[in-house]
Amino acid sequence: MNYIDIIEQRQQKKRKILVEQTDALLEPLKTALEQASHKVQVLFAFMCIESLKEVLDEVQTDHGLLKRALENGRRWAHGEVKMTLVKPDILAIHQLAKETTSPILTAYLHAYGQGLSVIHTPKHALGLPIYELTGLILQQPNNLSLLEEKVRTYLHLLNEAKAQPHKGTWAKFIQG
Repeated sequence: MNYIDIIEQRQQKKRKILVEQTDALLEPLKTALEQASHKVQVLFAFMCIESLKEVLDEVQTDHGLLKRALENGRRWAHGEVKMTLVKPDILAIHQLAKETTSPILTAYLHAYGQGLSVIHTPKHALGLPIYELTGLILQQPNNLSLLEEKVRTYLHLLNEAKAQPHKGTWAKFIQG
């Protein structure tokens, strides 16, 4: 069974998340993220969120919430504010995702929230790609080459994050 067949099977089962951590498509990214430091994962998440923000800016959504959450997320990562300032916005993004009637928008909003959650714990690092890839599948079904290209883009962004100098102040809980 090829990957598109697996996706279609998941859709027939009415699954909302169409990509899993164990999918072969994600294996290189999963391995690379596991080997990356928390700091690199946060930088990677910010890069992905910036790209995702452009997609979300094209649709009607709460731009103020997304912008504020990203700005405060950056401040949190740099140790300027505590999680208590950012957490309500992350939860509000996930709530907005649940309330929208567009499955594509739902997936992208959850991806955005997962990306910001990487600041709290690296365990969320794969969440952003899983949700964003789900959104891409819903937007362009049966387009395996698009998914493969997106995973290559993620790997490229992760390599860029690794190459960036990690200057400035970082929150004490973010290592590496």
